[in-house]
Amino acid sequence: RRRLVLHARVFLKHATLSTTGQANLILAHSNSMGKHTIVLIQRTANPASRTFMDFESVSKAMDGICQLFETHLKQSNRQSRNLSYTINDLYGYIDGMADMSCLVFEPAIQAYQPCNVDYIKRSVLQHLQSQAR
Repeated sequence: RRRLVLHARVFLKHATLSTTGQANLILAHSNSMGKHTIVLIQRTANPASRTFMDFESVSKAMDGICQLFETHLKQSNRQSRNLSYTINDLYGYIDGMADMSCLVFEPAIQAYQPCNVDYIKRSVLQHLQSQAR
């Protein structure tokens, strides 16, 4: 089984996946408020299902994850006009991925800090709570 090897480089703008299973992430650090965040997703056991999403901040990344889930709900329930979900539904969606993690830029060390699914769940809960206020 091939391992996903991450190489992060700051101040450039593109990300590429090689055919050997290595991900070479070449990313831009934003001077905006917040920490540049890359969400890495593998939807199924198939390595070809690997993808990423690039955001200006952790908050925007968590919003992006919520939007992914809401899109999934809409596609799964095409006849329903109104959809609602609980945090446990969202957690189930996240846990249903073969893998999900993120890289958060830490200015103090000028590098990306890897964060696991537990970090994502905590962050998405905090994001939704802040939106409810």
